[in-house]
Amino acid sequence: MKYTLAFFILLSPFLANVSAEELISLNKDKWEILQYSSIKPNVVDSNKQSLIIRVDESAAPIFYRLKKPKVVNEIVLDAEVMGDLKLNKSKQGAKGNDDFSLRIGLVYQGEKRLGFFQKQMAAPWVKKLYSLAPKNIGVSHVEFFTVFQDKRLANTKNTSSDLMVDSFVIEQPSNGKIQTTIKVPSNKTVMALWVNSDGDDTKSKFAVKINKLMLR
Repeated sequence: MKYTLAFFILLSPFLANVSAEELISLNKDKWEILQYSSIKPNVVDSNKQSLIIRVDESAAPIFYRLKKPKVVNEIVLDAEVMGDLKLNKSKQGAKGNDDFSLRIGLVYQGEKRLGFFQKQMAAPWVKKLYSLAPKNIGVSHVEFFTVFQDKRLANTKNTSSDLMVDSFVIEQPSNGKIQTTIKVPSNKTVMALWVNSDGDDTKSKFAVKINKLMLR
């Protein structure tokens, strides 16, 4: 018994770090802001309180590397969407209607890695995604917790590839103000965040202000 207790005392700092709370910096300089090759990029800015993403018929992925890989149980989000997507009658996410105001993605640790030839051919954002993994570690997939406007998507999922899954968990309020805690069902280790806002498919113009983003 005493050896078991001693073991857990020694191990406890490491266990604490695995699921420790982390308040995400909203300073844009702490984020890696990329762009897609053929799409107009978003404008990303920040002030003392918020990270601001301005979308004008544009899209761009932004990445944030966590201080230390950890299991995430909840995402605490305080954000505001200013403006609406110009969605048509087809299902949101379908071709020609494939825009979402805010997607919070967890990049999970796994086994997938880019080979030599894949690195030569991959887009910069793909290379960045895989570079977020610690040395000798790969990527499993990205799970996005997505804000949606189309009520048909409520509580559904969409797997667009073996690398990306969308969970449609937040219906955009009429006033655009989002204050919620998202339960994360996976017990996989998270290495980084991928935040995405896009309006290129629907030719939309809006802004997203993130006031608080916390993992715990």
